Amino acid sequence: MKKALFGLLLYLPLALPALATETKQLLQDGYYLQAMQQARQALQQLPADDSAGRLRAQIDLANAMMERHQADQAELIFKALLQDSRQVPPSSLIEAEVQEGLAGVYLDRQQSKAAAKLYRRILSIRQQHLGAQHLDVAQTLNDLGVALGMQDQMSESEKLLKQALEIREQLAGHDSFPVAESLYNLSFNHMAPGQYQQAEPMMIEAIRIKQHVLRPDHPSLTRSMRMLGWLYRKQKRFDEAMAQLQATLAMTQRNGEDSLDQTGRTLRAIADCLQDQGKAMEAEQYYRQALVVLPQALGAKHYAVGQTMNNLGWLLKTNLHSSEGQQLITEGQRIMDAAENQN
Repeated sequence: MKKALFGLLLYLPLALPALATETKQLLQDGYYLQAMQQARQALQQLPADDSAGRLRAQIDLANAMMERHQADQAELIFKALLQDSRQVPPSSLIEAEVQEGLAGVYLDRQQSKAAAKLYRRILSIRQQHLGAQHLDVAQTLNDLGVALGMQDQMSESEKLLKQALEIREQLAGHDSFPVAESLYNLSFNHMAPGQYQQAEPMMIEAIRIKQHVLRPDHPSLTRSMRMLGWLYRKQKRFDEAMAQLQATLAMTQRNGEDSLDQTGRTLRAIADCLQDQGKAMEAEQYYRQALVVLPQALGAKHYAVGQTMNNLGWLLKTNLHSSEGQQLITEGQRIMDAAENQN
């Protein structure tokens, strides 16, 4: 009886902090909607004077919002936290974490220059506190490399991504999610200039590792699978591309709201592949489905929505639906230009 009572006494004060642990795990597992709900629950239950617990819950809530592409709400939370120097002291590790979330918001909006500026600050803070050989430092090197790759600064991007991979290999081991993400990003960098033979083995290895360490329909895994389908398409391996993309679509649809953006992007990728094969009517159907899903997931002004409009517009214009096609081209280009001009 004493043992049972002692166990209960230990459990009671840990109940609220456990919410933070559970929220972090939900984020890692790709259950973003549940993570949002859990973070909100923590904020409702935590006492007003538990500043550390409430700070953690706010960061988790903003990160979950960011993963669900609710960038405006996430940005408000991150910026409000940064204005409170008592909770988030300048040049502290907690400042680096909050700035990392804000930089992620900028990346989601294609604002890579703003993101890169923040990542350089985060890198300086983390190296100062943690040294060069730390997984958080590797994360920042990786993220900075991604941001620079979006600006076509491929040489520096590749250098940073390889530095991150080396640290991750040493500290986390090859068959780890951080290594898989590094391989994915390096593979993506090789795709941009058309180096598909170099990109393919890295993407396949990233998928193999993610299949080993993540749940079967994790959003990060489905994103990698979609990109492998895109790679096959660019090599004109259309049968392999369609098989890969259809399998990815089935996975994203099983994952529901947490992969709504991946569902939309995969629908667009299938449409692109069909268009490349001259299957205009089938491609049009997939583009239109994508234009239903993507605005729900990302908002009507997101770059990916504009890109899909543009692609459908050119398909229609090429096939003599010139009025609607031109309208979609114009609107899609306007959305893409507005996203790029925010840099």
